[in-house]
Amino acid sequence: MISSRRHFINAMFKLTTGPAPTWRIRTLFAVLFLLVAFIVIECVRFTWMPLRSYAGALPPLTAEESNLRDRLAADVKDLSVTLGERSLRHPQSLAAAADDLTDRLEAMGYTVKRIRSGNPILPFAFALC
Repeated sequence: MISSRRHFINAMFKLTTGPAPTWRIRTLFAVLFLLVAFIVIECVRFTWMPLRSYAGALPPLTAEESNLRDRLAADVKDLSVTLGERSLRHPQSLAAAADDLTDRLEAMGYTVKRIRSGNPILPFAFALC
């Protein structure tokens, strides 16, 4: 019985050289296969696109949505045009953006505390209290 099972497994997996794989190796391959299958399925699920796009006119914006749209457009213009590029090559723009963020958060009622980080390029961090 055992030799016929080994013969079947050898024929199925074409293992003609060497001993038949042990149960540990088969378990390891099964777990790896399930892991790869899970990753592939999740990647497909996360990147799946709908079959139909939205068609037709969008509903008109409410007054609150219009106000939000105008404020977001002003914020984007302020960040992109007024402050410009914010990177390590432009630390003055980073500082201006940090000041702007501090002002906006304080206007919303938050208490903002700047914490010195010890990094000469980015000398501070924020904590909301």
